[in-house]
Amino acid sequence: RSVWPAAYTMGDLADFAYGKGFRIFTEIFVYANIVFTLGDYVLTAGQSIGMAFYEVEMCQIPWTAISVFVIILPLTQLRNLSDLKYLVWVNMFSLTFVVFLVCIYLMVQGRQDGIVTEAVVEGLDVLEVFQAISKFAFAYAGQFLYLEMMAEMKEPNDFPKSLVFAAAPYQLSMYVFMSTVGYYYLGENQPDLILQALPFNWTRVLASTLLFIHMIIAYLVKGNVFARAIHLAVFPSTVNSTD
Repeated sequence: RSVWPAAYTMGDLADFAYGKGFRIFTEIFVYANIVFTLGDYVLTAGQSIGMAFYEVEMCQIPWTAISVFVIILPLTQLRNLSDLKYLVWVNMFSLTFVVFLVCIYLMVQGRQDGIVTEAVVEGLDVLEVFQAISKFAFAYAGQFLYLEMMAEMKEPNDFPKSLVFAAAPYQLSMYVFMSTVGYYYLGENQPDLILQALPFNWTRVLASTLLFIHMIIAYLVKGNVFARAIHLAVFPSTVNSTD
């Protein structure tokens, strides 16, 4: 962005570097990635709110529909990433609280007999290796949003500092802490969604509620970028309108 300040998206940067053809190619993959990621967020939001109200006998489909139509769609009307700046703080604190709540619970319960942990899982095949690598890539794949974030910053040149000294260390510490504690205390029995290791009491309700809040805000960030891209394609003259 320092080289080409007009670049607002990865498509703009691709156009500047290689031309219109590569811009189209880039935008297809970037927005396809966003769409699939948003789908994952919606499913997790529906699962988490269902876990928060575990005493209500209802499958995940209605919970997911409630998440989309009652909460996500109204909040998606926010036009810019700057409109979400306070929600991002809520997002960070809610996720941090969930991580520490689950880890403290596991440490208090202690490591149970028969828990199996291995440096390298026996019988590991190529598909499982690539699945694990894809999870790492998914966890850190925010690069396609960086230009949009910088475009709305008062001081875009401060972005590298916020990434290197705040965002990256926070992500790394949370991932390492959660994965290490979870694998040590649960081993091969660790569920896909770590909250499922919590008992059916206030800890599960609180953690699930906070995870739901986290997933909604995470959706709004990427959903804002996707909605703006659609708006630019259909009604470019009104994308920044405040009417």
